[in-house]
Amino acid sequence: MNLWNTLIGSLKREIFDDQLDSEAPEGYRDWVKLSIEVMSTDPATMEFDVLKKSLIARGIPEEEVKDLHLFIPIAFARTVYHQATWPAHYIDYFSPKKQVRRKYTSNPRYVIMKEEATLFLDAEPTTDQVLNVVQRSAEYRLIQDLLAEGGEVWHLGFTETLIPRY
Repeated sequence: MNLWNTLIGSLKREIFDDQLDSEAPEGYRDWVKLSIEVMSTDPATMEFDVLKKSLIARGIPEEEVKDLHLFIPIAFARTVYHQATWPAHYIDYFSPKKQVRRKYTSNPRYVIMKEEATLFLDAEPTTDQVLNVVQRSAEYRLIQDLLAEGGEVWHLGFTETLIPRY
């Protein structure tokens, strides 16, 4: 029985609730604005490697690019499709055994991205500019599948997004 408990116990995943304490670095809002500008106007940056090179060439630190790439489209999807039921948390996924649940609103970087997404959308960009950003998110693809099948966005409820951290 001990061997069985050991094997099963090793398969358990632990999810810890945690908040990010660190503030966004100085200049982060400018990096977000620049990232939105690049994503919205240059469809060639749909490929992550192209986007990464483009943002780094514009002075954004490499260690910030992945989160900008992941969270800006999520912020756009959550703003554009506000009728859907969105979870308050996401999961930082480090390994099958280590996952950390975080509140979007406790992540200072995400809060800035959400504010800038709202400001961008309030400025009435073109449909293509919005699509160039929002279609980078998995959430957008799921919403489009639902709409293609005749569903409505307000019927949709999302689960927590896994953010890979390896």
